[in-house]
Amino acid sequence: MQNRTANSLYWIGRLTERAENYARLLDVYYHLREDGDSGEEEVWRRMAEAIGAAAQYEKKFGSFRELEVVYYLLLEPGEDRSVFSCIRRAREHLRAIRNELPAELWHLLNGFYLSIKAVKPADIEEESPQRLFQRLKEGLAAFWGTAGSVMLRDQSWYMLEAGRSLERADHTIRQLVSVSETVAVRRSAGFGFLMAMLKAAGGAEAYFRQGIERVTLEEVARFLLVQNRFPRSVKFALHAAACHIRSLSQPAMPAGGSSSGQANAGFPVPSRRKVARLLRMAEEIERELGLLEDGKITEDRLKDIFGRFGRCIRRLEESLSIAFFSSGRAYSE
Repeated sequence: MQNRTANSLYWIGRLTERAENYARLLDVYYHLREDGDSGEEEVWRRMAEAIGAAAQYEKKFGSFRELEVVYYLLLEPGEDRSVFSCIRRAREHLRAIRNELPAELWHLLNGFYLSIKAVKPADIEEESPQRLFQRLKEGLAAFWGTAGSVMLRDQSWYMLEAGRSLERADHTIRQLVSVSETVAVRRSAGFGFLMAMLKAAGGAEAYFRQGIERVTLEEVARFLLVQNRFPRSVKFALHAAACHIRSLSQPAMPAGGSSSGQANAGFPVPSRRKVARLLRMAEEIERELGLLEDGKITEDRLKDIFGRFGRCIRRLEESLSIAFFSSGRAYSE
């Protein structure tokens, strides 16, 4: 596996996860328009702000209206943060390395991309956005379900999953920052936005099964930061990333299945120094998360906590890119 292949695998993992996260988030935010505490235009603005596309949208359209917002955030080809753009870029990476992965993955993602590309604004208005949200979530879930069923557990799989896990941790931190800022400004709407975040992460039921009775910023942050049994928590995702990075740093098994001590053909196992630094960084982040005891996650400390772990995740992403993709160029996508 060459640097180019490793880079493409990493970004397929990140971009498909990002597309699913955005589709989940926008689906839940769309239903917030039914909340009597929020005006519809504010909900549409919050939807755009949730994925960082509000400024670009406002420059193009001016006011926030339902059909334009939904189309722009889901399907606008010129907006890098739209769900469609994430899927398109993941497809481009997969096309570049399609001969190195099971053909079934290319056929599935390419067909999914073409079906979404064909959707027009009139189709959204006619069928209702909920159906499109569902199609997007189901299509992306099908991709990952197929990958999990047909891919060898080799370095290609570990790189794909490393990208996915880091994207998941990064997304959770970013959404915690966004929701905490919203709650600080609009206390009366805090419950709705906190529940929206839990639902977007698929964690509302798991949250209450922990015996947590109140929906507060502190409790939601604690759950999404350090709950080590919930797949979309920062701690769970970073632990998964560390495991995949550790597997990536080991010599690959040859085709016969017995270890020969040699790297996978073409896959540049990085220097021990780079690997050690990368693993040490991942383990330090995990350890710091483990030290966040219940009493240490308080509302007045959340901004500092989110900022610190957000920066840690970005440094980990850059170190992984430098270690596996090039000899000094940080990642970009």
